[in-house]
Amino acid sequence: MGIRYPSYFKDEETGGATLGIIIALLTATEACVMEWTSGMRLFMKFNKEQYAAVFQAHYNLLVRFHEGTKHVGIVARICKRLLKHARRHAIIPDDPIASGSIEHFTTDEFTAAAAEWEYRESESEDDGM
Repeated sequence: MGIRYPSYFKDEETGGATLGIIIALLTATEACVMEWTSGMRLFMKFNKEQYAAVFQAHYNLLVRFHEGTKHVGIVARICKRLLKHARRHAIIPDDPIASGSIEHFTTDEFTAAAAEWEYRESESEDDGM
């Protein structure tokens, strides 16, 4: 997904992983830890209603930390490092567009995709949709 939608994963200000991605990982990590606090796993739901406040608390804390330490660039360096490690483990180059890893499609493939789309549209019309 990061190759197709880099704006969701690479922050323009820091040049690294977005704060939202980092906060989502922190929230998910906290949820995992909470399942094991008794020493045995207790399955808990992970949903918006349950963890929105946790996400917001982590977000507020990280933003305040970022603002308070911006002059030394701690959060920016962490974001860059996390994105670099994530890309390395996903075997994605640092600059996938410059590396030419975006797949190029032939005219035949576009024609086949259009034909498939038309077929599916005709099928859904037959179903009354």
